[in-house]
Amino acid sequence: MTGPFASGSTLVQVAFRMPFDSPELTFEQVWPAALQQVTVGVEKVNNLSISSPQFESATDVTADGGDVFVLGRGPALPAGGTTRVTLSNLPVQSRVPRYVTLGLAGLIAGVGVWLAVTKRANLGEAREALIKRRDTLLSQLEQLESKRRAASIEPNNYLTRRQRILAELERIYGELDEVTAGPEGGGGEGVAA
Repeated sequence: MTGPFASGSTLVQVAFRMPFDSPELTFEQVWPAALQQVTVGVEKVNNLSISSPQFESATDVTADGGDVFVLGRGPALPAGGTTRVTLSNLPVQSRVPRYVTLGLAGLIAGVGVWLAVTKRANLGEAREALIKRRDTLLSQLEQLESKRRAASIEPNNYLTRRQRILAELERIYGELDEVTAGPEGGGGEGVAA
């Protein structure tokens, strides 16, 4: 509102909404002009109550629409006077569900990161073990072929051992392809070979 005001009394209504996060809220308002009377109204929810050192009375009033308001009334205030009002028993929603949800989301994200990191480490270890086993089998196959060329092994024994080594190598190459492709699958066929 801007002045100048006409001489005499001027009715001024001030309204606002104030966010709150605790069951009790205190606010102060300094008035630049003198007030003949102070009236503060708050819609009543549950057991809400209003108090102020400036109030002479605080009563419940039912409006035309059936809404109940708590009205506090006080005497005149000089220019520069301060109105201090305390609202008690405000309906506050508990923050526990919010914090529990955020905590669970953080925990799930943390577990996901941990699993991703350990999975990669496990895949690397598994790949190294498979490569080591593959190299050992290739050495055994090489030794077997050398014995065959030198005719120091029976043909039946040679074929049996060779088939066993080749079957094991096929299995290892298949596992290496799976480990190299990762959990997403695809794109890793033939990498181990």
